[in-house]
Amino acid sequence: MGNDGFIHNQGISTDANRPMEFTGNLSEQQLEETGDLFPPQLLGELPNLEYVARLGGGRLLKGRIPILCSPKS
Repeated sequence: MGNDGFIHNQGISTDANRPMEFTGNLSEQQLEETGDLFPPQLLGELPNLEYVARLGGGRLLKGRIPILCSPKS
């Protein structure tokens, strides 16, 4: 399977009695898998101020919210 989630197949064949004639084929199949990208039971294990987000295109992101403090005078 390629990195794009597709399976690419191609083939070519000839007949020994007619070596100048050939047949060929090309096919493409997309597979979809289902399952948890981030197991829900681990959500409770995230440290304080950390999060998991699903962005457009199915991209998964884990991040941390920074703590901002005012400058000391």
